[in-house]
Amino acid sequence: ATSYNWTVPASFTVLSNTGTSITVSIPAGLIVSSISVTASNTCGTSKAQSLSLYGKPYAPVISGATMVAAQQTNVPYSVTNSVAGQTYTWTTSANSIKILSGQNTPNITVKFGNISGTIYCQTSNGCGSSTKTAYPVTVGGGGKMIQQSGNNTPEIFTVSPNPTQGISKVIFSAVNEGKYSIELRDIAGKVLLVKEGTAFIGENQVDINVAGYANGMYFVSLINDDGRKTIKLVKDN
Repeated sequence: ATSYNWTVPASFTVLSNTGTSITVSIPAGLIVSSISVTASNTCGTSKAQSLSLYGKPYAPVISGATMVAAQQTNVPYSVTNSVAGQTYTWTTSANSIKILSGQNTPNITVKFGNISGTIYCQTSNGCGSSTKTAYPVTVGGGGKMIQQSGNNTPEIFTVSPNPTQGISKVIFSAVNEGKYSIELRDIAGKVLLVKEGTAFIGENQVDINVAGYANGMYFVSLINDDGRKTIKLVKDN
């Protein structure tokens, strides 16, 4: 060869070019790209040879249902910012949430049990691994969706599992940080349990344990700046 012609992405900067080698400056935020080169002489030009470049992957953005029915199966979830050549590792927070297909790919299907939980995904390639993305999913069962006043965004307030033999999760969402109280009352209205805290923006979970109470119907109330919301909770064996 008498000369070499290098092709780099427009966002790259060639710092030096000796013909047989180049030095480049690669911009921050690289996901995937490539550099190619051809060789020429008096007989013509070769086919281009390319080198793929991968940056450390971004945290995956998960898309899919945030509320499902108990025992619902084949629920799809996907990574919306997927990149070819990367590996996607999916995990869950509960044994009852099972990944049926798609492990190591950007698209999976999931089977749920009776307990709410979280789906996690982490992306990796030859340059390293991303941070892990958490995607909470509420499993229905005695819960309800209520509309926030003056807002088209649905607010989550549910108790699961329901009925329960002991511990249930009170799951609720908040659009602003603020104080909350969760009350457990018996059918006569007597307060049996109070839990207080500060809600974070997004989904919040609080455990309540009714294992020490008699079988029957109870009422779980969420009290915050939006008022009081109540769900019936059944304790049985």
